[in-house]
Amino acid sequence: MSRFAAALPEADNALGTTTVTTSDARSAAASFAEETTSLTTTQAFLLVISALVVGAFFTVRTICRTGDIAVLKPSAPPPVPAA
Repeated sequence: MSRFAAALPEADNALGTTTVTTSDARSAAASFAEETTSLTTTQAFLLVISALVVGAFFTVRTICRTGDIAVLKPSAPPPVPAA
């Protein structure tokens, strides 16, 4: 235990305060929970939107290259040489 941690109860008594952990302080503030929820929702929407944009890009790219792919495919099997 550090010397500061040992001095906290004395300082709390002298100042009339209460020392709490960071997570307890965050949960005591209602606005922190609301803001965290809002930011998490925004991040989720950005992830979904970016997935849709990437999907749309590859869809358009595939549609544009369909003619190129068709040219590369053989239209009929090669002829078998007569024996």
